[in-house]
Amino acid sequence: MPPFRCVLLGEQALLVECGERLLAAGHTIAAVVTDTPRLREWAVQRSLRVERTPEALLAAPPADVDWLFAITWLKPLADEVLALGRRGALNFHDGPLPQYAGLNTPMWALLNGEARHGIRWHRMTGEVDAGRVMVARDFAIDADETAFSLNAKCFEAGLAGFDALLDRLATGDEAGEPQPPGERRVHFGADRPMREALLDPMRPAVELARIVRALDNGAYWQALLKPRLRFAETDVLVAAAEPVEMLPTETTLPPATLIGADADGLRLRCGDGVLHLGGLARLDGKRLSADEALALAGGAGVRLPAWALPGNDEAKALRRAVRHEAQARTALQRAQPMAVPSTAVVPEEGFTDPQALARALLAVGRGADGRHLAVGLRFANACEPSRWVDPVLPLVVELPDGTATDDGAALDVLASRLVAAIDAARRASHLPSDLRARDPRLAGIAAPADWSVQLQLDEHMGAWPALGRASLAIQRPAAARALHFGLFFWNVAEEHDLGRSDKYRLLLESARFADTHGFNAVWTPERHFQAFGGLFPNPAVTSAALATITSKVALRAGSCVVPLHHPIRIAEEWAVVDNLSNGRVGISIAAGWATPDFALRPENHAEAKRVMFEAAEQVRRLWRGETLEFPGPQGPVAVRTLPRPLQAELPIWVTTAGNPETFAEAGRMGAHLLTHLLGQSVEELAAKIAAYRKAWREAGHAGEGIVSLMLHTLVGDNREAVAAVVRGPMKAYLKTAMALVKAAAWQFPTFKRMSAEQGQNLDAFFQSASPEDMDELLEFAFQRYFRDSGLFGSESDAIAMARRVAGIDVDEIACLIDFGLEADTVLAHLPALDRVRAAFATSRTASANASTGGRSASAPKPATPAAAQPVPSTPAPTPAPQRPATTPSIDTSAIETTLRAHWIALLGIDDIGRDDNFFDLGGHSLLVVQLLRLLREGFSESIRVTDLFRHVTLAAQTRFVASLVAPAAPPQAPAAAPAEAVDTPATAGGEAPIALDRGRARAEARRALTALRGE
Repeated sequence: MPPFRCVLLGEQALLVECGERLLAAGHTIAAVVTDTPRLREWAVQRSLRVERTPEALLAAPPADVDWLFAITWLKPLADEVLALGRRGALNFHDGPLPQYAGLNTPMWALLNGEARHGIRWHRMTGEVDAGRVMVARDFAIDADETAFSLNAKCFEAGLAGFDALLDRLATGDEAGEPQPPGERRVHFGADRPMREALLDPMRPAVELARIVRALDNGAYWQALLKPRLRFAETDVLVAAAEPVEMLPTETTLPPATLIGADADGLRLRCGDGVLHLGGLARLDGKRLSADEALALAGGAGVRLPAWALPGNDEAKALRRAVRHEAQARTALQRAQPMAVPSTAVVPEEGFTDPQALARALLAVGRGADGRHLAVGLRFANACEPSRWVDPVLPLVVELPDGTATDDGAALDVLASRLVAAIDAARRASHLPSDLRARDPRLAGIAAPADWSVQLQLDEHMGAWPALGRASLAIQRPAAARALHFGLFFWNVAEEHDLGRSDKYRLLLESARFADTHGFNAVWTPERHFQAFGGLFPNPAVTSAALATITSKVALRAGSCVVPLHHPIRIAEEWAVVDNLSNGRVGISIAAGWATPDFALRPENHAEAKRVMFEAAEQVRRLWRGETLEFPGPQGPVAVRTLPRPLQAELPIWVTTAGNPETFAEAGRMGAHLLTHLLGQSVEELAAKIAAYRKAWREAGHAGEGIVSLMLHTLVGDNREAVAAVVRGPMKAYLKTAMALVKAAAWQFPTFKRMSAEQGQNLDAFFQSASPEDMDELLEFAFQRYFRDSGLFGSESDAIAMARRVAGIDVDEIACLIDFGLEADTVLAHLPALDRVRAAFATSRTASANASTGGRSASAPKPATPAAAQPVPSTPAPTPAPQRPATTPSIDTSAIETTLRAHWIALLGIDDIGRDDNFFDLGGHSLLVVQLLRLLREGFSESIRVTDLFRHVTLAAQTRFVASLVAPAAPPQAPAAAPAEAVDTPATAGGEAPIALDRGRARAEARRALTALRGE
């Protein structure tokens, strides 16, 4: 045969073997196209031209090429590439044609139960695997065949077939034979056998074993799906399955029963016998022992959930995700995400500009190799994640030269690369959940959700940046510890419900569930004289009831309002409960904030906080068995309380709504901490927890204390469904809470900046607010609370929130499940919450996040704690109904001055930039109420609450107000004048007032308004 010139394209070892045969036969290899390192190395060693892509080959086409050989080249080739071979292009295909065209055919053949398989060398055309056949080699499929062993047979047959191909070409017989008649089936790269991979335990054991073998590619990349067994709480991957003899005792078990575990795996009663399952792993590929897998299922004898065909939405999401699989694998292999140092400066802004985002990522997102950005990417409005897909993708972008020196041109290049990478990832939106398990090269690589830098794009559809807004989160590693979950009760009852006979059903049934499902505590509060929590006047009584129906879960007061009780009674009552529960009690102490409650002990109202700490110390001493003196009718009485408790020390928490001094005081006294997010953000809480830990250590206490965080909780199928269920009850809860908080504003840090005058203004608003204003206020409060301050949504949403608070050093989440929902609704959602709990049963992914939203680059940045977690950037505002502008040329400087003065007075921040966001600076619903009143008085009664929710920056509010105002002459900003002196009282909670001259701010506002009105 005369020698010929050829080009080889491929990604696997068969190319090298065929190349060696070509060279040995005297043929010339003009070029090799491959991106596989070891194939490129071989080409270099052979002094062959090597290119990574066919496009690079076309840029400088080799001359006089006779044949083009595609040998394990798995991507389509353009007609221009095929035309490089003057005599033709030939392809190796690992399946019989026409019935197995496309990709991954050995696995599909095994899944379909074929008895024979084969390979083909065929001529290439513009249609996938449709050309005439040059060489065919068929062989039998063995009974124990796996995808790995069948691929090995294809390799051997392919190599032998290549020899036959060269022999045929030597004879000049180049035409080939047409493919035989029959149904043509093409398996595309995005096809996935979801129906088969989700093992149906009702099927026969032999069929299930064949499916597992069909998806077993040994220690090599597996391109389809790993077989999985569905448990109630998670899916477990299976690498081996073998039918085994059924014991007599197992014949009566129903199919889908997990019989038990042995050293090598699980025994499953399936459709017609027993199947032994081995090689068990989590979805990320982490191996599980048989005992661990059995525990995840719920133990021996558990019947697995009924098998169901994956839904259309799941299939669509997976199909989209796998189309990005190759890029994701490459990104994960290249990624070396770094832990951001605590000294890193985190940009404090939302991003709609790719250059600004690129600059920010350079500061915090470089990979450890210094050559890439490596961040986790999430699309906020993508479809809900499931067990088939994960919501966070790897975004790995190569850094251009010059980025280290802040070169402007390099920044432009990086920004364009970012946009391209984001838009490419957008087409996937998710990552296949078992991707790292299918690629051995990804073993040990952290999931993108656990990388140090997280990037979220608010918009899912459309090209970014035109329709997108990005926010960053920084995750700093923290010491691993278990994150515990408990249940918290409050009860929001309507008046007509107070006489119901089953009013404690939710408490009792939920406590039983908690006791048998690994929750660590049940908390009941102390409330008096209000339907808002009124079912719980004495947590010692409710805990005593729970002690009789539980055996494991801790029983805690959340809280015991100590100034309302004599310390003797507290010690005695809780000692009884400690005995009834076999030593499971704990109490969180509170000073009380509702004035009517002090009808029980009015003498303690004025000094409630001091009384709380002093009485708590007395309770501790009585609990230990000490004898204390108390005033009696005829002089001091020596008291030693009975019964004696079982615990040597009473576990005590301190309840705080957010006063930093209370956090520190709890640490100094060696008490644990109970707090919430109604009135403080996650990043604010991070700093307070740090102060608590510091005070604990400085006081010399052993350990580090426990931080328990109460979160409103409902976990369901998806975020939208949960929002629909909780919206009404949460708005009612928030309305009641607002009224109570308003009545005792000084006790709440959120309202610590209120003066008496502001409190009166708030009273006036509540009295005069229209139903529309109130509903808008409550809806906004609900949206912000639902998004940022509760354990709401799908299981993935709840896990993300739990990781968020774990990252700021929270030890326990006290899940408030009793806030106005029907008991049946709460009980039906407890299993989903339990699955979230199980995800944190042994360790937590600690992520301490730093804020990335809100301040302008020119404004001084407030100190951000190293462990702060961001509130995502405020979404781009929804356009408000257009109002006609009366004077387009109006001078807006006076309006801006007025608004800035109002913001200063309300927020307590004396340096506010034009692009600052009211809510990112600490604004909240009740401050919006006050701002609304000021703007209605000064500008227009037509301003609505929702206008302030839409126009959230100072500049946006200025433009909006300017569109409503038409002064007779353009006003000028007033000159500064001497400040007025205003007394700002300290809060009753002991917090110092903000150091701010409020009088100056209000004076400036009045002068600006005067100028606007032309007075």
